[in-house]
Amino acid sequence: MTASSIVVAVLLASQPPPPTEGPLIIRATENIRATENWDNAQSVAISADGTYVAAGFGGPLKRRFPQNPNGGGVFVWERETGKFVFARGEFGDVIKLGFSRDGRYLAYSRVYTPGDSIEANNTVLVDLTTGEVVKRWGGSRVSFAFSPTEDLMVVSGSGTTVFDLKTLKVRRTVKVPGAWAYAFSADGKTVAALCYYWTKRKGIPTGLAFFSPEREKPRFILNDESIRSAMAIAISPSGRQIVTGHVDGVAKIWSTEKPKANRRLRIDTRLAVYPFFCDQGNTLVLAAQPANGRSWVYDRSTPSGFKFSTNGTVSSCDLYRFDFATLKQTAHWLFEDASFRTFYARFGKSRNHPEYNPTRFALSSDEKILVAGCNGGCIVDWMSGKQIRTFVRGQSTVGR
Repeated sequence: MTASSIVVAVLLASQPPPPTEGPLIIRATENIRATENWDNAQSVAISADGTYVAAGFGGPLKRRFPQNPNGGGVFVWERETGKFVFARGEFGDVIKLGFSRDGRYLAYSRVYTPGDSIEANNTVLVDLTTGEVVKRWGGSRVSFAFSPTEDLMVVSGSGTTVFDLKTLKVRRTVKVPGAWAYAFSADGKTVAALCYYWTKRKGIPTGLAFFSPEREKPRFILNDESIRSAMAIAISPSGRQIVTGHVDGVAKIWSTEKPKANRRLRIDTRLAVYPFFCDQGNTLVLAAQPANGRSWVYDRSTPSGFKFSTNGTVSSCDLYRFDFATLKQTAHWLFEDASFRTFYARFGKSRNHPEYNPTRFALSSDEKILVAGCNGGCIVDWMSGKQIRTFVRGQSTVGR
């Protein structure tokens, strides 16, 4: 791996949270707020072997032409040592990060608009052995997922591209258009997706898709009112159940054999929720997404003619574990410092909602370590809740 030119990244040892009644509270790390580059990560990832962790931080543009990032970027550290090994400057909202199964490639999805009709949305694939970008995909919606068992990834576009990481060529295109969230089953044989789908231009243009990366036609794309507010997705390791995360703390559970929402779960929050599985699919985890989405309206009283606003949000994040068979709550954590900024400015309805679906939590493959976009970014022992390490972004001097 090669590191871009950077200002020093800061890594801080942390203490476990003290015992409390009610939720286990993971305290804010006070001294990181004083650092120049402090901000909470928008998205995180951990490599399959647990060697590396990555975090994506949003940021504005210094100027529009050329497009130069101003503080945002993607950063990679060695998990055990905290050594900073890679940085790439970015602007906008880095809504998803991921490592290929062998750790060679890092991919991320970025969305951005300053509020007008021009968008800069990309999925970027980086070879971490050279630090070079090897492929870039653009579109109105962007997302991806790496296979856990093969050297391939799926990427959003007018259809879903199945991309071979050995040949760096397209294997096929699956008829799942405009996806904004993907999830692979543990065996890599099936993928669930939230996608653009509008039958006869009736209802809502949101579909829940289930497909094999080996076939061009999906097994099904479901379109009904139950999917309207879905922004995040998870699939059980067996591939038999899909969980969609919605606003107002709602998660819906779908059968892939009979595609309908047969169970519903709600946590006490008005925020969107991010779902993921652990314990070989026996536990479902729901985490709240405390973001401050940005919007704008025309305002002739301002010099620019525009008025921007940011919605307020709570600073903490609730994370709940449930027994998946009974949906009984088994644990409740609260990250004290968890809110994150977004930079995608919207006017009215929008395709992208970066505050709803970023991958702000990543569990290691051995389920011992949780990486969270809280306290800047932190590594937590998944069993005890002990905060092992906190990190904040470095500052890349390398542009796009």
